[in-house]
Amino acid sequence: AIRALHHVVLGCDGSSNSMRAVQVLARLAPEPGTRLTLVRAIDAMYTPTQGLVSADLRATVAAEVVALNQARERQAHKELSRVARTLSSSGWDVDQVVTTSAPLHALLAKVNAARADLLVVGATGASGLRHLVLGSVAEGALNQCPAAVLVARAGAQVTRLT
Repeated sequence: AIRALHHVVLGCDGSSNSMRAVQVLARLAPEPGTRLTLVRAIDAMYTPTQGLVSADLRATVAAEVVALNQARERQAHKELSRVARTLSSSGWDVDQVVTTSAPLHALLAKVNAARADLLVVGATGASGLRHLVLGSVAEGALNQCPAAVLVARAGAQVTRLT
């Protein structure tokens, strides 16, 4: 069993690399009571500036933006609940957090607040201009996280860890 871990934070974005991280954690044998917090950062839409449109149209657009954000949040909770069931059945004591913060900021804030021992993220595989413009959550976590960081990527071999 993993004895040194008391609290783990897992970044869940639904990607294949994120799901690989879930598989890695599902194969660990945590001590009873080991906390695992799933963090999902969603992209919230904001109402665009609409200075030259009517008040009715502005209200309609604003209502649609709210509805889209609520749908994204519901979907994120649904996906996290599915992951939580998988990890709970593996012995983890799971919490879930959905936020509109930037992913790296949300993960690091949760690691700090929980005094987590480990942050687990999936590698996005971003490279070139995309990496330069968007950055990499995995790279940022490796450079900034006060806890140990495990980076999982799809296609990597996973073996049973005890």
